[in-house]
Amino acid sequence: MTKRYRISIIGGGSLGTSFFNRLVEGARQRVGRTLAVTLHDPLPLGPGLPYQQDSDAVLLNSPAAYSSAIDADKEHFCRWLVERGYGTLEQVRSRYFPRAVYGDYLREFMSHTIALAGKLGIEVAHRAFAAESIMHAGDGFRIGDSEGHVTYADHVVLCVGNPPSARFAHLRGRPGFFDDPYPTTKLAPAISPHQRVLVLGTSLSFIDAALALHEAGHRGHIHATSRSGRLPVVKADSLAFVRCTEFSRMAASTEQVTLARLREAVAAEYFLNGGSEAELPDAFRDCSQGALNYLNEEIDAATHEPRIWYSVALGLMTSVENLWGRLSERDRADFSAEFDSKWKMRRISFPLANAKKIRELLSHGALSIAAGFQSVRYDQVRRVFVLNERHGDAIHEREFDAVIDATGFGTNVAGGPTPLFASMLATGMGAADPLGGFRVNPGSGLLVNTAGKDEQISVLGTLACGAYFWTNSLDVNVRIAARQASRLLAFLSNTPMASADEHATARLTVSDDCL
Repeated sequence: MTKRYRISIIGGGSLGTSFFNRLVEGARQRVGRTLAVTLHDPLPLGPGLPYQQDSDAVLLNSPAAYSSAIDADKEHFCRWLVERGYGTLEQVRSRYFPRAVYGDYLREFMSHTIALAGKLGIEVAHRAFAAESIMHAGDGFRIGDSEGHVTYADHVVLCVGNPPSARFAHLRGRPGFFDDPYPTTKLAPAISPHQRVLVLGTSLSFIDAALALHEAGHRGHIHATSRSGRLPVVKADSLAFVRCTEFSRMAASTEQVTLARLREAVAAEYFLNGGSEAELPDAFRDCSQGALNYLNEEIDAATHEPRIWYSVALGLMTSVENLWGRLSERDRADFSAEFDSKWKMRRISFPLANAKKIRELLSHGALSIAAGFQSVRYDQVRRVFVLNERHGDAIHEREFDAVIDATGFGTNVAGGPTPLFASMLATGMGAADPLGGFRVNPGSGLLVNTAGKDEQISVLGTLACGAYFWTNSLDVNVRIAARQASRLLAFLSNTPMASADEHATARLTVSDDCL
């Protein structure tokens, strides 16, 4: 009987695609190794939820040069764009493309990888149902899905995306409430053109929702609110070249790493790269003088200033990711509590073109943005949503016909509506990390069970946010996926293959309709 090693990848979106490709490419060197890979995802493979078909107003958070699905080939996406007539290599590198275009790229990339797997003799199957449980079965795992099917695996890769947010669970099911703005094309058909719309959150998802609604013809007033009222940074079309030598030295050394030491190193990198005291107010700009004033200043700075602080922040990503695991648990917790939200709002950026569109909506009174969010409830008698917002010492009430939760994804795997997470926590196979996601061994990338032992379950994306830094960044996640796949390949090269057993018939075989 043919021997094989069974791998189940739960999640066939961008991370599952990137991991699967690295696994298949690496398997070229594993002559005699027979793999059987099952991809679990109720959606078509490749785009996943974030990169499904949507409005062209919904752009990637990173330019094409930072969006390759292959860590070792940074210009893979750029070349794909060139081949399809989007421009020259030089032209596409700095452009922010629609998410739907990236979804097309991932769809083709997954199809290419499946075809390559077939040529290498790797069996591939797609379970087009949601995985709802993982249990031990002998030396491997038993995976149950929403339709009662069972798949057996020797190794599991968990990359199902972001846990759903429970921030406004009390509004679910109310007419006019959207617990996620994506795809934004669902918003305009469900919201009358002149209805009053409240967007909860003032970061990138809010920008996507507001612009998509306006471009679809919505003319009612849109109001966005959050506790801070902060908007993301406006990204310049070109960035200053920087070298982060201090962080690279720290990453290569064995010196103790503390949060205080990292703060010192960030300041050192800034000044070593030509940063000045005069530019620092730009780095710490807030919206205290109003959103319109903030955008005027941001657009001016993005157009005319070198913004060395932002280039340094970008350049530090790889080194900080490597150093994050060397911080104590207390330091990581302190960062998450004191600096995380501020770091994200100054590190997250949106394109200059979209910043100008938001400014225009503000200038014409079609949009308002405010700080001071307190609460929102649904009034069943009047059938409206009521927002409580603090302005100075007073609490103001405002009524809205529709509410869009654009506060972003959750990170808490406990107590949510996801059956898979509930199953893993109930059986002790996984434990919630205090900083979010599951507890993961940062060295191995494997899930840590309640007994403190590593399971043969690789964890990627936001589900590993307690172990890794900035797991909502596309390029960071692609890098971690490549590393995890390489570890699995190294493990396979030194481990005897598992024999086929009586459960083999439970696996699907590949067919055209499921790919």
